Amino acid sequence: MNGTRRAVVLGWCLAVGAAGARAAEPPLLVTVTPWGPSTEVVEAARRGVLTSLDVRRVVGKADVAMVSFELVEARQAPGRPTIPPNAYRALLVDYTRNRAYEVTGALRGGRPRIELTDEQPEPDDDERSRALAIVTRDPELGPAILAGRLLPYPPMPPLVDADFPVGAAPRTVALGLAAGAPGAVHEIVGVDMINGKVVRYQRRAPVSSRAEGVVCGPPNASQPTTSRGTAGQMTITITKGGQTIWSMLAIRPAVSSGTRASGVELKDVFYRNKKVFARAHVPILNVHYDGDACGPYRDWQWQEGMFVARGRDVVPGVRVGNGAPPESMVDNGSDNGNFRGLAIYVDDSSVHMVSEMQAGWYRYVSQWTFDSDGTIHPRFGFAGVSDSCICNIHHHNAYWRFDFDVAGAANNQIYEITGGTPVLQTAEFKHLRAPGRTWKVQSSSTGEAYTLVPGADDGIADTYAKADAWGLVGKGAAELDDGINCTTCAASTIQIDTFIGPEALTASSDVVVWYGVHFDHDINDETLAEEPHHMLGPDLVPSGW
Repeated sequence: MNGTRRAVVLGWCLAVGAAGARAAEPPLLVTVTPWGPSTEVVEAARRGVLTSLDVRRVVGKADVAMVSFELVEARQAPGRPTIPPNAYRALLVDYTRNRAYEVTGALRGGRPRIELTDEQPEPDDDERSRALAIVTRDPELGPAILAGRLLPYPPMPPLVDADFPVGAAPRTVALGLAAGAPGAVHEIVGVDMINGKVVRYQRRAPVSSRAEGVVCGPPNASQPTTSRGTAGQMTITITKGGQTIWSMLAIRPAVSSGTRASGVELKDVFYRNKKVFARAHVPILNVHYDGDACGPYRDWQWQEGMFVARGRDVVPGVRVGNGAPPESMVDNGSDNGNFRGLAIYVDDSSVHMVSEMQAGWYRYVSQWTFDSDGTIHPRFGFAGVSDSCICNIHHHNAYWRFDFDVAGAANNQIYEITGGTPVLQTAEFKHLRAPGRTWKVQSSSTGEAYTLVPGADDGIADTYAKADAWGLVGKGAAELDDGINCTTCAASTIQIDTFIGPEALTASSDVVVWYGVHFDHDINDETLAEEPHHMLGPDLVPSGW
């Protein structure tokens, strides 16, 4: 069965209605249709990288592993429907020569291109398992791990000396060893993947990390995660009484766009057949600590973790339910789950899309809620598992990028409203939140608009976080994110101020609004009852629709 026909059949079969909807009001129905390359196509391309004759000619008999695989977005014409990805980018680590390679090619055949690269890819689950095998052979640490006195976990940062170019130092994966029995000592070691050696540190942890006897947070469940690059793009249509309320392209975190991915990503979002977004996602996520106790870190969002989701798997990595809402770690305080990917939950008046991600000891929740009245609730959640660093006060920052196409790709204007008075923004800007301040994006030709209303707990940016909102002329993929690809570096802060230029915001502009939330996390001063405050984000409210 070809991919197109399979998608149509699945889309027709997978309509799910809200349970218990009032008889007088028709239920919301959700139809999920696979979009883009199928699981079979993606996995065949992934397997083909290391078996390619072109790749084997370059790497020879070296010990080589593929650590990263991602889909590459197709070139996109402004204002046109999104085109499915048709290419991939893989990063290989050569443990024999201490090199790294970038391999690019078409998903459906063709000869790949292979080049040396200085980029240090983050380790995936397979490389972490390989690192654990090396530590298990250590005469002191190995028996303690096998006996359960030391419990392995992925720490932050995941690589030691990752800011050095490939080859300048041995590739060294960090591995945490938590105390699992009385007398055991918490430690984070480095694993020299080139020489197969364990590196131990005087402070029991590398620089920018911490391993102490005191740890905070719930236990790490150590469940499998989803690495970058898989199938997981779909069209979602939400109807009510035979009328289309919402339609969009939804993308799970593992295949989301951007230098370090961007959570649950949406494209081509329409409300009642009028366009709202070309794209909406969270391309930048970082955290800094008081007194630089750890970090700072620029986190990634492609690594999907497990959370609780009930319902039915309609396509791989997508679960739809209407009996009970999904429960992430932010909801129940537990790192255990039964599903990873995108969970869709339907109730009487809304459709919710949820995914949980992890980066080292951090757990993040990417969530979107679409109400039948047109209101959109983007949310981002913050949590963490047992570790020494998160005992210290730290500050998470997540930044949405809303590429508005209100009633069309052009003719959008931004108004800032403080105290009820709309002020047209005629130049690109960055601003802080203020009491009662909102931002309105309105079509200058039709009058439809969406107003961004900050959440009560969204916080105010400090000097590290830089700002709360930026208004920019849209430049498509040219300013998708700031291009920073490091976990620990001086550039871990958001670097989009350079996007502010001399361009005017005119009545014919395509506009982009960046919006940040800031979560001050003091794990020693909270209870589970306060967990809802770990979910931050604005409301986007329509008018003139």
